[in-house]
Amino acid sequence: MEQTQITNTANQSASRSPRVADIIVETLKSFGVRYVFGIPGTQVNPIVDALRRGSSKDQEESVPRFILVRDEGAAAVMATIVSRLTEKLGACLGMGAPGAVKLINGLYNAKLDGTPVIAISGQVKTSHMGLEYTQEIDLSSLFNPVSVYNQLLLSPENCGLLVSTACKHALELRGVAHLCVPEDIQEMEVSAKDQRKMMKKPRLAATHKQVPDPDRLSEAARTLIGASKVVIVAGRGASGCGSLIGPLSEKLHAPVFTTFPGRDALRSDHPNNMGVAWIFSPKIGRCYPKSRRYFVPWH
Repeated sequence: MEQTQITNTANQSASRSPRVADIIVETLKSFGVRYVFGIPGTQVNPIVDALRRGSSKDQEESVPRFILVRDEGAAAVMATIVSRLTEKLGACLGMGAPGAVKLINGLYNAKLDGTPVIAISGQVKTSHMGLEYTQEIDLSSLFNPVSVYNQLLLSPENCGLLVSTACKHALELRGVAHLCVPEDIQEMEVSAKDQRKMMKKPRLAATHKQVPDPDRLSEAARTLIGASKVVIVAGRGASGCGSLIGPLSEKLHAPVFTTFPGRDALRSDHPNNMGVAWIFSPKIGRCYPKSRRYFVPWH
């Protein structure tokens, strides 16, 4: 008898429509999110439960893994670091007012570094909003200064599209996207019709790349090759271009300084890497004290 009840419960769980929390998790997966850092709590437990139910030993099929931390501020920092190291979207989770406020500390790191991170915060039930309920604050206003995208999710009809839009903004604008999701909205079921609207594979807008004029490029190359002293300054846009910057610096015998957001443009153990200019490296002013110096901005 007991075994039959367990089986029926499992069948009902498997046959029911996915909830908003499930759609959020699946959308994060479709954007390549591998980890979600945060702390469980009443206002985000449906999302944490969706992460738990979707976990699998098969890494290709598994939804993002939930990583428990001791403080939401640390969760935001960890999401930022993972994004920088993997060049994928970072994700963190904060419970309502107490957790969301702490997320801000780490998210400013992502904002100033130009790192794509999506932050999801819980909120009190919609029936309690605006009534000065326990732990209710205006999270949308709180996250405005730090975010490139900031929305309150209030309907299961567009939950997937809203999460996709947030992820796209974070990746394309290289910043923080924030979604505030009330507790009761997370538990709402998504109809088959609304699910079909969300089946489209996420596509990012094409990145516009400027192509330099060939004549001016040749002139710049001749100038650099003929120069006796060259310094390369790599900025945020040089992130991930170490395979190009390294050989160029070796050919020109040029030291490489980076800005703080571009500090991963060249591996730290490269002999020509002088570190972050003006912060960690006072050498930039005395690197080549004599003769002419040509600075190559790479950003």
